[in-house]
Amino acid sequence: MSCRKLWQDKEVRAASVAQGKRYAERWCAARVLEGLPLKGAVARLVDTGNPAPKPSRTEVQQQKRLDAIPNPKL
Repeated sequence: MSCRKLWQDKEVRAASVAQGKRYAERWCAARVLEGLPLKGAVARLVDTGNPAPKPSRTEVQQQKRLDAIPNPKL
């Protein structure tokens, strides 16, 4: 994964919007927070309740991309 550039897109098929959003969260977390375990990286990227250290510019950019993915209406 480290060979991809941040501006390169990856297209995958998902069974639902929710599954696609979860995949996007994992993909962004793996690219942005390489040193952390995947589960912790995803939690740090999507958690909005805990006051954490100021996110880097890249983290903010990835969060905006994740927020642009529509949520499924159940």
